[in-house]
Amino acid sequence: MGIHAVVTAKNFIPKAQTSKERVTVHTRKPHLWLAILMVLSLVLAACGQQGGGQTTTGGTTPTTGAAPAGGTTPTTGAAAAGGTTPTAAAPAGGVTPGIGEGTVAPGAATAPTGAGQQPTAAECPDTAQGAQITYWNGFSGEDGPFMTALVNNFNKQNGKGITVKQTIQPFPEYYNKLNAAVASNTLPDVAQIHFDQIATNAARGLIRPIPQEVQDAMGLTAEDYPPALWQGSQFKGQRYAYPLDVHGLVMYYNKQMAQQAGVNVTGGEPLNNEDYEKLLQAGNQGGKMGWPITGGFPNNWMFQILLAQYGGSLFNEDGTQVTWNSEAGVRALTYLRDQQKKYSGNKPLPVDADIVAMEKGNAAVIWNGTWLKPRLTGEGKPASSTLIPQIGDQYKIIAGSHTLAMPKQKTEDPKRMAAAGCFISFMVSNSLPWVQGGGHVPAVNSVRQSPQFQQLQPQSNYAQFAEAAVFPPQVPGIGDALGPDALEAAIVNVLTGKEQDIKGALDRAADRGNKILERNRQRYGGGQ
Repeated sequence: MGIHAVVTAKNFIPKAQTSKERVTVHTRKPHLWLAILMVLSLVLAACGQQGGGQTTTGGTTPTTGAAPAGGTTPTTGAAAAGGTTPTAAAPAGGVTPGIGEGTVAPGAATAPTGAGQQPTAAECPDTAQGAQITYWNGFSGEDGPFMTALVNNFNKQNGKGITVKQTIQPFPEYYNKLNAAVASNTLPDVAQIHFDQIATNAARGLIRPIPQEVQDAMGLTAEDYPPALWQGSQFKGQRYAYPLDVHGLVMYYNKQMAQQAGVNVTGGEPLNNEDYEKLLQAGNQGGKMGWPITGGFPNNWMFQILLAQYGGSLFNEDGTQVTWNSEAGVRALTYLRDQQKKYSGNKPLPVDADIVAMEKGNAAVIWNGTWLKPRLTGEGKPASSTLIPQIGDQYKIIAGSHTLAMPKQKTEDPKRMAAAGCFISFMVSNSLPWVQGGGHVPAVNSVRQSPQFQQLQPQSNYAQFAEAAVFPPQVPGIGDALGPDALEAAIVNVLTGKEQDIKGALDRAADRGNKILERNRQRYGGGQ
Protein backbone atom coordinates (compact mmCIF):
# COMPACT_ATOMS: atom_id res chain seq x y z
CA MET A 1 0.00 0.00 0.00
CA GLY A 2 1.13 3.51 0.63
CA ILE A 3 1.28 6.08 3.34
CA HIS A 4 -2.05 7.68 4.03
CA ALA A 5 -3.43 10.58 5.99
CA VAL A 6 -4.39 10.20 9.62
CA VAL A 7 -7.53 12.09 10.54
CA THR A 8 -8.26 13.20 14.08
CA ALA A 9 -11.72 14.14 15.32
CA LYS A 10 -10.33 16.74 17.71
CA ASN A 11 -8.97 18.60 14.70
CA PHE A 12 -12.44 19.05 13.22
CA ILE A 13 -12.83 22.85 13.22
CA PRO A 14 -16.18 24.56 12.58
CA LYS A 15 -16.03 26.46 9.31
CA ALA A 16 -16.94 29.71 11.01
CA GLN A 17 -13.86 29.57 13.25
CA THR A 18 -11.03 29.27 10.78
CA SER A 19 -9.80 31.41 7.94
CA LYS A 20 -8.60 28.29 6.17
CA GLU A 21 -12.20 27.39 5.50
CA ARG A 22 -12.88 30.62 3.62
CA VAL A 23 -13.48 30.48 -0.09
CA THR A 24 -10.49 32.42 -1.33
CA VAL A 25 -11.19 34.60 -4.35
CA HIS A 26 -8.43 35.07 -6.89
CA THR A 27 -8.40 36.61 -10.33
CA ARG A 28 -10.09 33.70 -11.96
CA LYS A 29 -12.29 33.01 -14.90
CA PRO A 30 -15.79 31.52 -14.28
CA HIS A 31 -16.66 28.31 -16.10
CA LEU A 32 -19.87 27.02 -17.59
CA TRP A 33 -21.40 24.30 -15.48
CA LEU A 34 -23.90 23.49 -18.22
CA ALA A 35 -20.98 22.58 -20.43
CA ILE A 36 -19.86 20.10 -17.80
CA LEU A 37 -23.31 18.55 -17.76
CA MET A 38 -23.39 18.25 -21.52
CA VAL A 39 -19.92 16.75 -21.77
CA LEU A 40 -20.59 14.30 -18.96
CA SER A 41 -23.81 13.07 -20.52
CA LEU A 42 -22.15 12.60 -23.90
CA VAL A 43 -19.13 10.83 -22.46
CA LEU A 44 -21.13 8.54 -20.22
CA ALA A 45 -23.50 7.64 -23.02
CA ALA A 46 -20.62 6.71 -25.27
CA CYS A 47 -18.38 4.93 -22.77
CA GLY A 48 -19.50 1.72 -21.16
CA GLN A 49 -16.12 0.07 -20.74
CA GLN A 50 -12.86 0.73 -19.07
CA GLY A 51 -9.92 2.30 -20.83
CA GLY A 52 -6.93 0.25 -21.80
CA GLY A 53 -4.10 2.73 -21.77
CA GLN A 54 -4.70 4.39 -25.11
CA THR A 55 -3.43 7.82 -25.94
CA THR A 56 -6.38 10.14 -26.37
CA THR A 57 -6.21 13.27 -28.43
CA GLY A 58 -7.92 16.27 -26.92
CA GLY A 59 -9.13 14.27 -23.95
CA THR A 60 -11.36 11.83 -25.83
CA THR A 61 -12.24 8.90 -23.59
CA PRO A 62 -10.50 5.59 -24.39
CA THR A 63 -12.85 2.63 -24.56
CA THR A 64 -10.65 -0.41 -25.08
CA GLY A 65 -10.15 -3.03 -22.40
CA ALA A 66 -12.82 -4.55 -20.21
CA ALA A 67 -13.28 -3.38 -16.66
CA PRO A 68 -12.33 -5.96 -14.02
CA ALA A 69 -15.21 -8.20 -13.07
CA GLY A 70 -17.16 -6.72 -10.25
CA GLY A 71 -15.03 -3.63 -10.03
CA THR A 72 -12.11 -5.29 -8.27
CA THR A 73 -9.44 -3.25 -6.59
CA PRO A 74 -5.72 -3.51 -7.44
CA THR A 75 -3.52 -4.27 -4.45
CA THR A 76 0.12 -4.84 -3.74
CA GLY A 77 -0.35 -8.07 -1.83
CA ALA A 78 -1.39 -11.54 -2.90
CA ALA A 79 -5.13 -12.11 -3.07
CA ALA A 80 -6.60 -14.96 -1.10
CA ALA A 81 -7.83 -17.98 -2.98
CA GLY A 82 -10.95 -17.21 -4.92
CA GLY A 83 -10.29 -13.49 -4.94
CA THR A 84 -10.56 -11.53 -8.15
CA THR A 85 -8.28 -8.68 -7.24
CA PRO A 86 -5.25 -8.11 -9.51
CA THR A 87 -1.92 -8.24 -7.71
CA ALA A 88 1.39 -6.61 -8.48
CA ALA A 89 4.74 -6.07 -6.95
CA ALA A 90 6.14 -2.59 -6.64
CA PRO A 91 7.75 -1.58 -9.93
CA ALA A 92 11.38 -0.72 -10.31
CA GLY A 93 12.41 2.33 -8.38
CA GLY A 94 10.46 1.47 -5.26
CA VAL A 95 7.25 3.11 -6.49
CA THR A 96 4.26 1.33 -5.01
CA PRO A 97 1.28 0.89 -7.36
CA GLY A 98 -1.76 2.90 -6.44
CA ILE A 99 -4.96 1.33 -5.23
CA GLY A 100 -8.59 2.02 -5.82
CA GLU A 101 -8.37 3.50 -9.28
CA GLY A 102 -10.51 2.06 -12.02
CA THR A 103 -12.74 0.18 -9.61
CA VAL A 104 -16.13 1.82 -9.80
CA ALA A 105 -18.93 -0.19 -11.29
CA PRO A 106 -20.66 0.75 -14.56
CA GLY A 107 -23.66 3.01 -14.30
CA ALA A 108 -24.54 6.53 -15.26
CA ALA A 109 -23.97 9.20 -12.66
CA THR A 110 -25.60 12.57 -13.03
CA ALA A 111 -23.81 15.79 -12.25
CA PRO A 112 -24.96 17.53 -9.06
CA THR A 113 -27.30 20.44 -9.20
CA GLY A 114 -27.84 23.42 -6.96
CA ALA A 115 -27.52 27.15 -6.80
CA GLY A 116 -24.50 29.00 -5.55
CA GLN A 117 -21.08 30.27 -6.53
CA GLN A 118 -19.22 27.87 -8.79
CA PRO A 119 -15.56 27.17 -8.00
CA THR A 120 -13.28 28.93 -10.46
CA ALA A 121 -9.71 28.52 -11.68
CA ALA A 122 -6.94 30.93 -12.56
CA GLU A 123 -7.14 32.55 -15.98
CA CYS A 124 -4.53 31.15 -18.35
CA PRO A 125 -1.67 33.60 -19.01
CA ASP A 126 -0.95 34.97 -22.46
CA THR A 127 2.41 33.18 -22.37
CA ALA A 128 0.54 29.87 -22.72
CA GLN A 129 -1.22 30.89 -25.95
CA GLY A 130 -1.58 27.97 -28.37
CA ALA A 131 0.45 25.48 -26.31
CA GLN A 132 0.00 21.74 -26.79
CA ILE A 133 0.71 19.71 -23.66
CA THR A 134 0.45 16.08 -22.56
CA TYR A 135 -1.21 14.65 -19.44
CA TRP A 136 -0.83 11.10 -18.11
CA ASN A 137 -2.92 9.39 -15.46
CA GLY A 138 -3.94 5.91 -14.35
CA PHE A 139 -7.72 6.35 -14.31
CA SER A 140 -8.58 3.48 -16.62
CA GLY A 141 -11.82 2.41 -14.92
CA GLU A 142 -15.33 3.73 -15.04
CA ASP A 143 -14.06 6.83 -13.29
CA GLY A 144 -12.05 7.59 -16.44
CA PRO A 145 -14.90 9.31 -18.31
CA PHE A 146 -15.30 11.79 -15.45
CA MET A 147 -11.62 12.71 -15.66
CA THR A 148 -11.80 12.93 -19.43
CA ALA A 149 -14.82 15.22 -19.18
CA LEU A 150 -12.69 17.68 -17.20
CA VAL A 151 -9.91 17.51 -19.79
CA ASN A 152 -12.43 18.19 -22.55
CA ASN A 153 -13.85 21.11 -20.59
CA PHE A 154 -10.42 22.67 -20.24
CA ASN A 155 -9.70 22.27 -23.93
CA LYS A 156 -12.94 24.07 -24.77
CA GLN A 157 -12.86 26.77 -22.11
CA ASN A 158 -9.26 27.82 -21.48
CA GLY A 159 -9.54 30.80 -23.84
CA LYS A 160 -5.91 30.62 -24.98
CA GLY A 161 -6.13 27.83 -27.54
CA ILE A 162 -4.31 25.37 -25.28
CA THR A 163 -4.76 21.70 -26.16
CA VAL A 164 -4.23 18.88 -23.67
CA LYS A 165 -3.54 15.40 -25.03
CA GLN A 166 -4.43 12.80 -22.40
CA THR A 167 -2.96 9.30 -22.02
CA ILE A 168 -4.58 6.83 -19.63
CA GLN A 169 -2.46 3.88 -18.55
CA PRO A 170 -3.92 1.37 -16.05
CA PHE A 171 -2.28 0.89 -12.67
CA PRO A 172 0.21 -0.53 -11.81
CA GLU A 173 1.69 -0.27 -15.30
CA TYR A 174 1.25 3.49 -15.08
CA TYR A 175 4.24 4.04 -12.79
CA ASN A 176 6.35 1.65 -14.84
CA LYS A 177 5.57 3.77 -17.90
CA LEU A 178 6.61 6.92 -16.07
CA ASN A 179 9.85 5.28 -14.98
CA ALA A 180 10.62 4.22 -18.55
CA ALA A 181 9.83 7.70 -19.86
CA VAL A 182 12.56 9.18 -17.65
CA ALA A 183 15.25 7.37 -19.61
CA SER A 184 13.70 8.09 -23.00
CA ASN A 185 12.97 11.76 -22.21
CA THR A 186 9.31 11.32 -23.08
CA LEU A 187 7.72 12.35 -19.79
CA PRO A 188 4.41 14.22 -20.04
CA ASP A 189 3.95 17.86 -19.08
CA VAL A 190 1.51 16.91 -16.30
CA ALA A 191 1.22 13.60 -14.43
CA GLN A 192 -1.06 12.22 -11.76
CA ILE A 193 1.04 11.21 -8.72
CA HIS A 194 -0.23 9.66 -5.50
CA PHE A 195 0.33 11.78 -2.41
CA ASP A 196 2.54 9.13 -0.81
CA GLN A 197 4.70 8.95 -3.94
CA ILE A 198 5.63 12.65 -4.15
CA ALA A 199 8.87 12.33 -2.19
CA THR A 200 9.95 9.17 -3.99
CA ASN A 201 9.41 10.60 -7.45
CA ALA A 202 10.94 13.92 -6.48
CA ALA A 203 14.07 12.17 -5.18
CA ARG A 204 14.30 10.12 -8.35
CA GLY A 205 14.08 13.23 -10.50
CA LEU A 206 10.85 12.15 -12.17
CA ILE A 207 8.91 15.22 -11.05
CA ARG A 208 10.34 18.72 -10.61
CA PRO A 209 9.63 21.62 -8.29
CA ILE A 210 6.94 23.81 -9.82
CA PRO A 211 8.57 27.16 -10.70
CA GLN A 212 7.45 30.05 -8.51
CA GLU A 213 6.29 32.13 -11.47
CA VAL A 214 4.03 29.25 -12.55
CA GLN A 215 2.67 28.91 -9.01
CA ASP A 216 1.95 32.64 -8.89
CA ALA A 217 0.01 32.45 -12.16
CA MET A 218 -2.00 29.47 -10.91
CA GLY A 219 -3.46 31.53 -8.07
CA LEU A 220 -3.61 28.64 -5.58
CA THR A 221 -2.41 29.33 -2.05
CA ALA A 222 -2.43 27.73 1.39
CA GLU A 223 -5.89 29.25 1.93
CA ASP A 224 -7.30 26.94 -0.75
CA TYR A 225 -6.34 23.68 0.96
CA PRO A 226 -6.47 21.96 4.34
CA PRO A 227 -3.05 22.55 5.95
CA ALA A 228 -1.85 18.94 5.84
CA LEU A 229 -2.61 18.59 2.12
CA TRP A 230 -0.94 21.88 1.28
CA GLN A 231 2.16 21.28 3.37
CA GLY A 232 2.42 17.56 2.63
CA SER A 233 2.56 18.07 -1.14
CA GLN A 234 5.94 19.74 -0.69
CA PHE A 235 9.32 18.03 -0.49
CA LYS A 236 12.43 19.61 1.03
CA GLY A 237 10.66 22.96 1.18
CA GLN A 238 9.62 23.03 -2.48
CA ARG A 239 6.20 22.51 -4.04
CA TYR A 240 5.98 19.47 -6.30
CA ALA A 241 2.24 18.86 -6.65
CA TYR A 242 -1.31 20.09 -6.09
CA PRO A 243 -3.83 17.65 -4.52
CA LEU A 244 -6.93 16.93 -6.58
CA ASP A 245 -8.97 14.84 -4.12
CA VAL A 246 -8.92 12.91 -0.88
CA HIS A 247 -9.90 9.25 -0.79
CA GLY A 248 -9.76 6.39 1.68
CA LEU A 249 -11.83 3.85 3.57
CA VAL A 250 -15.37 4.60 4.66
CA MET A 251 -17.95 2.44 6.40
CA TYR A 252 -20.56 1.02 4.04
CA TYR A 253 -23.58 -0.11 6.02
CA ASN A 254 -26.82 -1.93 5.26
CA LYS A 255 -29.55 0.65 5.78
CA GLN A 256 -32.24 -1.88 6.69
CA MET A 257 -30.04 -3.67 9.23
CA ALA A 258 -29.10 -0.36 10.84
CA GLN A 259 -32.78 0.48 11.22
CA GLN A 260 -33.57 -2.95 12.69
CA ALA A 261 -30.70 -2.58 15.17
CA GLY A 262 -31.99 0.82 16.27
CA VAL A 263 -28.65 2.40 15.40
CA ASN A 264 -28.73 5.98 14.18
CA VAL A 265 -26.07 6.18 11.48
CA THR A 266 -25.92 9.89 10.80
CA GLY A 267 -23.64 11.48 8.26
CA GLY A 268 -20.65 13.28 9.68
CA GLU A 269 -20.58 11.50 13.05
CA PRO A 270 -18.77 8.16 13.54
CA LEU A 271 -20.52 5.40 15.46
CA ASN A 272 -19.16 4.64 18.90
CA ASN A 273 -17.99 1.12 19.72
CA GLU A 274 -21.21 0.18 21.52
CA ASP A 275 -23.52 1.14 18.65
CA TYR A 276 -21.13 -0.41 16.16
CA GLU A 277 -21.35 -3.76 17.95
CA LYS A 278 -25.15 -3.54 17.94
CA LEU A 279 -25.10 -3.12 14.19
CA LEU A 280 -22.70 -6.02 13.70
CA GLN A 281 -24.78 -8.33 15.88
CA ALA A 282 -28.00 -7.39 14.08
CA GLY A 283 -26.53 -8.44 10.77
CA ASN A 284 -24.80 -11.59 11.99
CA GLN A 285 -27.73 -13.99 11.72
CA GLY A 286 -29.77 -15.90 9.20
CA GLY A 287 -26.74 -16.88 7.15
CA LYS A 288 -25.56 -13.27 6.84
CA MET A 289 -22.41 -11.66 8.21
CA GLY A 290 -22.00 -8.73 10.56
CA TRP A 291 -18.62 -7.69 9.14
CA PRO A 292 -16.96 -9.75 6.42
CA ILE A 293 -13.18 -9.31 6.72
CA THR A 294 -11.06 -10.65 3.89
CA GLY A 295 -7.60 -12.18 3.84
CA GLY A 296 -6.31 -9.33 1.68
CA PHE A 297 -7.19 -5.77 0.73
CA PRO A 298 -8.37 -3.62 2.52
CA ASN A 299 -7.11 -5.24 5.73
CA ASN A 300 -3.81 -3.31 5.59
CA TRP A 301 -5.66 0.03 5.65
CA MET A 302 -8.01 -1.30 8.34
CA PHE A 303 -5.07 -2.18 10.56
CA GLN A 304 -3.56 1.27 10.05
CA ILE A 305 -6.83 2.94 11.08
CA LEU A 306 -7.10 0.84 14.24
CA LEU A 307 -3.42 1.34 15.06
CA ALA A 308 -3.98 5.12 14.99
CA GLN A 309 -7.21 4.88 17.00
CA TYR A 310 -5.40 2.90 19.70
CA GLY A 311 -2.76 5.63 19.91
CA GLY A 312 -0.05 4.00 17.80
CA SER A 313 1.79 5.05 14.66
CA LEU A 314 3.37 3.40 11.66
CA PHE A 315 6.70 5.23 11.94
CA ASN A 316 8.52 7.60 14.23
CA GLU A 317 8.21 11.33 13.57
CA ASP A 318 10.94 11.60 10.94
CA GLY A 319 10.11 8.32 9.22
CA THR A 320 13.40 6.60 10.07
CA GLN A 321 12.05 3.74 12.21
CA VAL A 322 9.03 1.43 12.13
CA THR A 323 6.77 1.64 15.20
CA TRP A 324 3.75 -0.50 14.27
CA ASN A 325 4.88 -3.43 16.48
CA SER A 326 3.77 -1.58 19.59
CA GLU A 327 1.11 -2.45 22.14
CA ALA A 328 -1.33 -0.45 19.97
CA GLY A 329 -0.34 -2.53 16.96
CA VAL A 330 -0.98 -5.79 18.81
CA ARG A 331 -4.38 -4.49 19.97
CA ALA A 332 -5.28 -3.44 16.44
CA LEU A 333 -4.44 -6.74 14.77
CA THR A 334 -5.96 -8.74 17.63
CA TYR A 335 -9.19 -6.79 17.26
CA LEU A 336 -9.31 -7.49 13.52
CA ARG A 337 -8.67 -11.20 14.01
CA ASP A 338 -11.29 -11.49 16.77
CA GLN A 339 -13.91 -9.62 14.75
CA GLN A 340 -13.17 -11.82 11.78
CA LYS A 341 -13.90 -14.90 13.89
CA LYS A 342 -17.12 -13.42 15.25
CA TYR A 343 -18.60 -11.75 12.20
CA SER A 344 -17.03 -13.30 9.08
CA GLY A 345 -18.19 -16.87 9.48
CA ASN A 346 -15.01 -17.68 11.44
CA LYS A 347 -12.94 -18.07 8.28
CA PRO A 348 -10.73 -15.92 6.07
CA LEU A 349 -12.65 -14.65 3.07
CA PRO A 350 -11.27 -14.09 -0.44
CA VAL A 351 -10.54 -10.56 -1.57
CA ASP A 352 -13.70 -8.74 -2.68
CA ALA A 353 -16.00 -11.14 -0.80
CA ASP A 354 -16.85 -8.21 1.47
CA ILE A 355 -17.95 -6.11 -1.49
CA VAL A 356 -20.10 -8.88 -2.92
CA ALA A 357 -21.74 -9.52 0.45
CA MET A 358 -22.61 -5.86 0.91
CA GLU A 359 -23.88 -5.58 -2.65
CA LYS A 360 -26.21 -8.54 -2.16
CA GLY A 361 -27.49 -7.36 1.22
CA ASN A 362 -25.69 -10.12 3.11
CA ALA A 363 -23.49 -7.94 5.35
CA ALA A 364 -24.21 -5.32 8.01
CA VAL A 365 -21.02 -3.32 7.37
CA ILE A 366 -17.76 -3.35 5.47
CA TRP A 367 -14.82 -0.96 5.46
CA ASN A 368 -13.76 -0.20 1.93
CA GLY A 369 -12.79 2.58 -0.43
CA THR A 370 -14.67 5.70 -1.41
CA TRP A 371 -14.27 4.58 -5.02
CA LEU A 372 -16.92 1.86 -4.49
CA LYS A 373 -19.62 4.48 -4.01
CA PRO A 374 -21.19 4.01 -7.47
CA ARG A 375 -21.36 0.26 -7.04
CA LEU A 376 -22.71 0.03 -3.50
CA THR A 377 -24.82 3.14 -2.92
CA GLY A 378 -27.62 4.98 -4.66
CA GLU A 379 -31.19 4.33 -5.68
CA GLY A 380 -32.19 0.71 -5.31
CA LYS A 381 -28.95 -0.23 -3.50
CA PRO A 382 -29.03 -1.66 0.06
CA ALA A 383 -26.10 0.37 1.37
CA SER A 384 -24.99 3.88 2.17
CA SER A 385 -21.66 5.04 3.58
CA THR A 386 -20.31 7.27 6.31
CA LEU A 387 -17.22 7.70 8.48
CA ILE A 388 -15.39 4.70 9.90
CA PRO A 389 -16.57 4.07 13.51
CA GLN A 390 -14.53 4.90 16.58
CA ILE A 391 -13.11 1.68 18.01
CA GLY A 392 -10.12 2.97 19.94
CA ASP A 393 -9.65 5.72 22.48
CA GLN A 394 -9.30 8.49 19.89
CA TYR A 395 -10.94 9.00 16.53
CA LYS A 396 -8.51 8.73 13.65
CA ILE A 397 -8.61 7.44 10.11
CA ILE A 398 -6.30 7.20 7.10
CA ALA A 399 -6.66 8.64 3.62
CA GLY A 400 -4.81 9.14 0.36
CA SER A 401 -4.87 11.73 -2.39
CA HIS A 402 -4.39 11.94 -6.13
CA THR A 403 -2.22 14.93 -6.99
CA LEU A 404 -1.14 16.64 -10.21
CA ALA A 405 2.56 17.26 -10.73
CA MET A 406 4.97 18.41 -13.45
CA PRO A 407 7.50 15.79 -14.60
CA LYS A 408 11.06 16.90 -15.26
CA GLN A 409 11.83 17.90 -18.86
CA LYS A 410 15.22 17.79 -20.54
CA THR A 411 14.46 21.07 -22.29
CA GLU A 412 12.28 23.58 -20.47
CA ASP A 413 9.59 25.25 -22.57
CA PRO A 414 8.11 28.31 -20.81
CA LYS A 415 4.96 28.18 -22.92
CA ARG A 416 4.20 24.57 -22.05
CA MET A 417 5.06 25.16 -18.40
CA ALA A 418 2.61 28.06 -18.24
CA ALA A 419 -0.06 25.94 -19.93
CA ALA A 420 0.58 23.05 -17.53
CA GLY A 421 0.13 25.32 -14.54
CA CYS A 422 -3.11 26.71 -15.92
CA PHE A 423 -4.37 23.19 -16.61
CA ILE A 424 -3.60 21.99 -13.08
CA SER A 425 -5.35 25.02 -11.59
CA PHE A 426 -8.44 24.30 -13.67
CA MET A 427 -8.54 20.60 -12.77
CA VAL A 428 -8.26 20.99 -9.00
CA SER A 429 -10.65 23.97 -8.92
CA ASN A 430 -13.30 22.19 -11.02
CA SER A 431 -13.05 18.69 -9.58
CA LEU A 432 -16.73 18.31 -8.67
CA PRO A 433 -17.70 15.98 -11.56
CA TRP A 434 -14.59 13.90 -10.89
CA VAL A 435 -15.27 13.34 -7.19
CA GLN A 436 -18.95 12.83 -7.87
CA GLY A 437 -18.15 10.01 -10.25
CA GLY A 438 -15.41 8.38 -8.21
CA GLY A 439 -16.82 8.82 -4.70
CA HIS A 440 -13.87 10.90 -3.50
CA VAL A 441 -13.80 14.20 -1.60
CA PRO A 442 -12.52 17.43 -3.22
CA ALA A 443 -9.17 18.62 -1.91
CA VAL A 444 -9.77 22.29 -2.68
CA ASN A 445 -11.81 24.05 0.00
CA SER A 446 -14.02 26.04 -2.37
CA VAL A 447 -15.17 22.88 -4.18
CA ARG A 448 -15.75 20.97 -0.96
CA GLN A 449 -17.74 23.86 0.54
CA SER A 450 -19.82 24.50 -2.56
CA PRO A 451 -23.59 23.92 -2.39
CA GLN A 452 -23.22 21.42 -5.22
CA PHE A 453 -20.88 19.20 -3.23
CA GLN A 454 -22.92 19.57 -0.03
CA GLN A 455 -25.83 18.01 -1.90
CA LEU A 456 -23.81 14.95 -2.92
CA GLN A 457 -24.63 11.79 -1.01
CA PRO A 458 -22.90 9.96 0.48
CA GLN A 459 -19.68 11.95 -0.15
CA SER A 460 -20.73 14.86 2.05
CA ASN A 461 -21.20 12.38 4.94
CA TYR A 462 -17.46 11.77 5.15
CA ALA A 463 -16.04 15.03 3.80
CA GLN A 464 -14.63 16.06 7.19
CA PHE A 465 -11.57 13.86 6.96
CA ALA A 466 -10.21 16.02 4.14
CA GLU A 467 -10.21 19.06 6.39
CA ALA A 468 -8.40 17.43 9.30
CA ALA A 469 -5.90 15.16 7.53
CA VAL A 470 -2.46 14.74 9.09
CA PHE A 471 0.08 13.06 6.83
CA PRO A 472 3.29 11.24 7.77
CA PRO A 473 6.58 12.79 6.63
CA GLN A 474 7.43 12.86 2.96
CA VAL A 475 10.28 10.33 2.98
CA PRO A 476 11.36 8.71 -0.31
CA GLY A 477 10.38 5.05 -0.48
CA ILE A 478 8.74 4.99 2.95
CA GLY A 479 5.63 3.27 1.57
CA ASP A 480 7.68 0.21 0.58
CA ALA A 481 7.75 -0.81 4.24
CA LEU A 482 3.96 -1.12 4.26
CA GLY A 483 3.85 -3.52 1.34
CA PRO A 484 4.02 -7.30 0.91
CA ASP A 485 7.68 -7.47 1.98
CA ALA A 486 6.90 -6.22 5.49
CA LEU A 487 3.68 -4.98 7.16
CA GLU A 488 1.20 -6.35 4.65
CA ALA A 489 2.66 -9.84 4.96
CA ALA A 490 2.14 -9.85 8.74
CA ILE A 491 -1.48 -8.74 8.48
CA VAL A 492 -2.35 -11.20 5.71
CA ASN A 493 -0.64 -14.09 7.49
CA VAL A 494 -2.53 -13.44 10.73
CA LEU A 495 -5.92 -13.00 9.06
CA THR A 496 -5.50 -16.10 6.89
CA GLY A 497 -4.45 -18.22 9.87
CA LYS A 498 -0.85 -18.76 8.79
CA GLU A 499 0.47 -17.06 11.92
CA GLN A 500 -1.01 -17.18 15.43
CA ASP A 501 1.60 -15.10 17.26
CA ILE A 502 0.49 -11.54 16.53
CA LYS A 503 3.32 -9.78 18.36
CA GLY A 504 5.86 -12.05 16.70
CA ALA A 505 4.39 -11.41 13.26
CA LEU A 506 4.50 -7.64 13.76
CA ASP A 507 8.05 -7.80 15.17
CA ARG A 508 9.30 -9.75 12.17
CA ALA A 509 7.54 -7.33 9.82
CA ALA A 510 9.08 -4.40 11.70
CA ASP A 511 12.55 -5.85 11.30
CA ARG A 512 12.02 -6.19 7.56
CA GLY A 513 10.47 -2.72 7.43
CA ASN A 514 13.46 -1.10 9.13
CA LYS A 515 15.79 -2.76 6.66
CA ILE A 516 13.67 -1.37 3.82
CA LEU A 517 13.82 2.12 5.33
CA GLU A 518 17.61 1.90 5.66
CA ARG A 519 17.95 0.64 2.11
CA ASN A 520 15.89 3.56 0.83
CA ARG A 521 17.89 6.07 2.87
CA GLN A 522 20.97 4.81 1.08
CA ARG A 523 19.16 4.85 -2.23
CA TYR A 524 17.45 8.23 -2.04
CA GLY A 525 19.54 10.13 0.45
CA GLY A 526 16.94 10.82 3.13
CA GLY A 527 13.68 12.76 3.19
CA GLN A 528 11.94 16.10 3.71
